[in-house]
Amino acid sequence: MKYKFRLYPSEEIEKKLLWTFEQCCFVYNKLLGKLRMKKTIDNVRSRDVTDLKRYNKDLNEIYCSLLYGQQNYLYNNWKDANKQASDMKPKDPKDFRYLRFHTFGYKFRQKKPGGDVFLVLSKIGRIPVEVDQDIEGMIKKVVIERDDSDQWFVSIVTGSYSPISAKRRSN
Repeated sequence: MKYKFRLYPSEEIEKKLLWTFEQCCFVYNKLLGKLRMKKTIDNVRSRDVTDLKRYNKDLNEIYCSLLYGQQNYLYNNWKDANKQASDMKPKDPKDFRYLRFHTFGYKFRQKKPGGDVFLVLSKIGRIPVEVDQDIEGMIKKVVIERDDSDQWFVSIVTGSYSPISAKRRSN
């Protein structure tokens, strides 16, 4: 199932979110530059992200899977568009509107049933969430989004394990 809820970050948290968007955009564009030089996506490796972190110490202030996720994002854009690397355009930071957390890097907190809900993002902080329905299933992915009117949202994708019963032999 998929859910979408409104976020209400404080001014401090919003600055961290915007800065994180800029840094992820920077990493994406640097990896795109490497892709253009190497001509094949197979040569853009996670080591390239590690090298960027070594030279730009600010990147260590970002949850690592967000940075490594830019490599996957680049690969998916390249593959889906079936483009040559030279045809792909660098991203502008103000057009970079999503942060994807897969499995780790986030927690939802609620002190008591029916109480306030907070989304805690690794290396960013705690953000109040307006939850208007129960979330069913195990959370698989969380996407932070800033829309065109500068409002913040979280999209949550859940899944549940469906038990599969083996067919029993009758004797």
